[in-house]
Amino acid sequence: MNRLPTLLLLLMISTPATAQVIYTDWLWHEWEVTPFGGASFLGHSRNFVTPTIGVPGGIRTVGMRYGSGYMVGVNCRQNLGDYWAADLQYTFANQPLEFTNISPDLPTLGLSHTISNFSYNGTYHFQSYSHRFLPYVRAGGGASLFFLEGGSERRAEAALGVRLRDSWTPTFSYGGGFQYLFDDLVGVTFDARDTISSVPSYGLPKSAAVVNGVFFPGIARDGVLHNFQVNFGLTIRWDDWVR
Repeated sequence: MNRLPTLLLLLMISTPATAQVIYTDWLWHEWEVTPFGGASFLGHSRNFVTPTIGVPGGIRTVGMRYGSGYMVGVNCRQNLGDYWAADLQYTFANQPLEFTNISPDLPTLGLSHTISNFSYNGTYHFQSYSHRFLPYVRAGGGASLFFLEGGSERRAEAALGVRLRDSWTPTFSYGGGFQYLFDDLVGVTFDARDTISSVPSYGLPKSAAVVNGVFFPGIARDGVLHNFQVNFGLTIRWDDWVR
């Protein structure tokens, strides 16, 4: 994640080096769609000091760790002149989830887990569409669905005695990349971005509890998650939705 600002700076520096490679205005088209694939990373493990209410009480450190995984998606962009654009984007990422120390009798709990993100973004190109090489920066907002597969939900319920559920969180994302246009209709796109969200609850309260000798898990989540994604895609461009 710390490398993303460096990447954006390199894209800005690369713009003068390619400024002399000028083509013609026919490279501009209003609409484009980019199916893409890549990798998704959610950083290091997070540990949360969680109080336990009841007898015996106390505190426990509950860990959450997301594995890295593949990511696929699609971006639909409307170009708003030579430099600006707006886009809708959907991504689906496989991100296995592991809880540690969530229960006294359960040191670890691994679950099949995916993240779907929906976002609306604004984009600024450092060069006009009279160039084939188009570095850009983008930022936007949206929402992410942290989804537990059905088998994982049942396994977690059997192990913990409570049913975990899928969680939605609002998101903010920023990043950048470049397009290279082979001609006026087809090109390739490289994109990297960091999507920032709150920590999902999965239906767990912020404290654990002991009721009549039965332990009920909780997690005192705080802070944010940084989901760093990189991808390559094939870009197809056109002018009108209906001719």
